[in-house]
Amino acid sequence: MNERIIGVIRLSDKTDVTTSPERQRSSIENASAARGAEIVGWAEDIDVSASQKSPWERPELSKWLDHPEQWDALMFWRLDRFVRKVSDFAEMIRWCQKYDRNLISATETIDIRSPIGRVIAYIVSAFAEMEAEAIRERVTGSHDYLRRNGRWGGGLAPYGYQAEPIPGGKGVTLVEDPAVSEILREIARRVIARESYLSIAADLNERGERHSPGGAGLPTRSTSCPLAGQDTNPSPGVDGNGPHMCGGNG
Repeated sequence: MNERIIGVIRLSDKTDVTTSPERQRSSIENASAARGAEIVGWAEDIDVSASQKSPWERPELSKWLDHPEQWDALMFWRLDRFVRKVSDFAEMIRWCQKYDRNLISATETIDIRSPIGRVIAYIVSAFAEMEAEAIRERVTGSHDYLRRNGRWGGGLAPYGYQAEPIPGGKGVTLVEDPAVSEILREIARRVIARESYLSIAADLNERGERHSPGGAGLPTRSTSCPLAGQDTNPSPGVDGNGPHMCGGNG
């Protein structure tokens, strides 16, 4: 019987063209064909970080790990598409040895059924973990640099602010959103005056103060009332008309 392969595809960011799912799939298909193996299934986990989730925590891959009798080997494009931690890889090797299953890289000399294959795999996984740590440090350093220079690192602007280009400079910065900044000041004044959060929310929802044209929408959960800092009601403040300020009814 031909070796039964599960193709393992993972991508932390689906905008990353260089390791696109299509490229990974094609490489795995070619490598499987070269081995005379049969691909019997796919585990495609997109927007999943190997640094944060072990193989058993990934939605698609975990399903196949629950049924090792249905396949003989997991094949991935490169080891860093499979794991980013040496500890995860070591645990995966122990699991495969227990169930007599194999791990194969479509583009690297990794086949854990041989001692030299396991040694090479451990070395590659160590470098993958080092690379992941270096990426985290670069991202953190970049965001720190932007903050120190009054620049916004990107993403959804906090409610009450909007991102605007820096005049005569590079990048963007956060400025008050005039459409909603006064609403936040009103909320602050009313909270300081000890008016109940639910009363404030109901009033603002009734007035139709529901979104910010220039930035993020108003909080859709009552647990994040602007400036309140405390829970108000466990139910989401959302109805058919869009997100409420916060609070259960209104």
